Amino acid sequence: MRSSSFLKIPSASSTLALSFIIADTLHSAKKKKGNISKAERERLQREADEQRLREEEEARLIAEREENERLERERIEQEKQQLLELKDRERREDELNELRHILDENHSAVTTWESECRNKAKWERYMRCDGSPDPAVQPEINSFISLWREDSETQIQQVMKNCALALQLIDELDFLLSEGPEPSTAQQYHETVLCLQSINLSKLNQATEELLKFANSSSDIESGNMQTVVQDDNITLCLWANLNKNPRFKGYRFEEVGLGFELPKPLAVSDIAVRILHTRYDHLSHHSEREQVQRRRSMMEGHLRVLQRCKMGR
Repeated sequence: MRSSSFLKIPSASSTLALSFIIADTLHSAKKKKGNISKAERERLQREADEQRLREEEEARLIAEREENERLERERIEQEKQQLLELKDRERREDELNELRHILDENHSAVTTWESECRNKAKWERYMRCDGSPDPAVQPEINSFISLWREDSETQIQQVMKNCALALQLIDELDFLLSEGPEPSTAQQYHETVLCLQSINLSKLNQATEELLKFANSSSDIESGNMQTVVQDDNITLCLWANLNKNPRFKGYRFEEVGLGFELPKPLAVSDIAVRILHTRYDHLSHHSEREQVQRRRSMMEGHLRVLQRCKMGR
């Protein structure tokens, strides 16, 4: 026996009864709705409005409370930051005061040391009996410069001895300039320094020329060229003269002083000489335009300081 599935169709009488039930239910709902009075509807509306207002007020209070909490957190954080900055500022101020104190002590110590050095230098100059001129006394230094300029001595050892004396006088003049003399006196000292430096270099050039005049008599047996080194505490002079004119010559190194040079090939067969002048002092800056500009500027500043002091005295 086979089983079968099928949809049962209600009868016409059953369908009619169901329609009556639905219609009666809808009519009852409409009747109930129509029975709500106006006062009841207003009450319901009022309750709904009150509920909405309560919810809005609660939301506002929550938002206000959250905003106040955020502002309080920011205030606390700002106070912490300000406190840290205040402590850091106090620390920097303490460090700055300590640094000022150290600088004041160092400045006082340097001032005392400079004063002692000046007094010592003045005393040593006063007690010196070596015949050297006093660079602060203009007639003495002028006489020294005139005699040295006219001196015909060209032997390198004596020239270097005179140069050493000139360097000593230049150091004394620089020391006098560091004391801040009057502008006219400072200008006088500057001119004397330039004059001594110029004569110094001129005498070295003359001595070099004298050495080259006798290059043949002092030539090296192995290379056939002339090479010599003369030095003292301030100057190292290396001199080489190309006497052999060997086309394979490339250069030479003065081993005793660690200096040397390379010679271009076209010059290997030329009549040339090479001088290396190493000084332990500055003998070139006074020739530069920048040095001259700075010197003129310092002189102008000195004149301005004198004028200011004169105005203050009035």
